[in-house]
Amino acid sequence: MLLADASTLGIGHPEPDWSPMPPTWRRTHLVRGNNGEWIVNRETMDVLAEAGFVDAADHLGDHRLTAGFGKADVPRRQDLFLLSAALTDAIGTQLPTHESELEVPTLSSRPQPKVGVPSSAAGTTARGR
Repeated sequence: MLLADASTLGIGHPEPDWSPMPPTWRRTHLVRGNNGEWIVNRETMDVLAEAGFVDAADHLGDHRLTAGFGKADVPRRQDLFLLSAALTDAIGTQLPTHESELEVPTLSSRPQPKVGVPSSAAGTTARGR
């Protein structure tokens, strides 16, 4: 499992239209493609895909955007949750359709630790006397 604010597109994510992004920003996020167009550098994601990692969002059909909402920026998905093939099989292929399906524990539903002094320690000092 690999979680990353990767500042790059995930495995299988489509190339957005980078033209609204100022040229000075493009140079920090993109490379020139074969036709001279600005494209995302996919080298790292290609290596991870070759190693068997799968983008969980792409696998589940979740195409929500996670970055690029500022002025002159380009909306895109760059917060990534990559899984090995075994973990991909374990999560299935369908997003939860309702919040209750997420099964996220709340503080009140977690077992609470018992706080206190064990009875065998009662009456002792810091030095054990």
